[in-house]
Amino acid sequence: MRVISKAVCLVALVALSNLGQTQAATEDHDIAITMVAMGRMCAEQEPGMNYSLQNIFSLPDIAANADIKKEILAVDTNPAFQDEIKAVQLQAAGDPSAAKHFCPSYAPKASK
Repeated sequence: MRVISKAVCLVALVALSNLGQTQAATEDHDIAITMVAMGRMCAEQEPGMNYSLQNIFSLPDIAANADIKKEILAVDTNPAFQDEIKAVQLQAAGDPSAAKHFCPSYAPKASK
């Protein structure tokens, strides 16, 4: 019985430690979906502004986070996520303040 208790505790500990990793991966995925969707929305609404997903990588929060950057690139090119991206894009397009607040981040950065 004591061996079973130790085994159950060990399994619970492993499960709990993996839970944090799973939540972080889910958060990264959700952020990536939103970033790609917003970039596409901005590019479609104002094609002359040269909005691009690549421009967002110069933002300090994105540039410093290799995991998010990797997830954004993976989501952008994976056909399995296109419906999810489109749903977020359509939802954001219905909010006039979304473009105002998010699109400047996707604009080319001024050279110094």
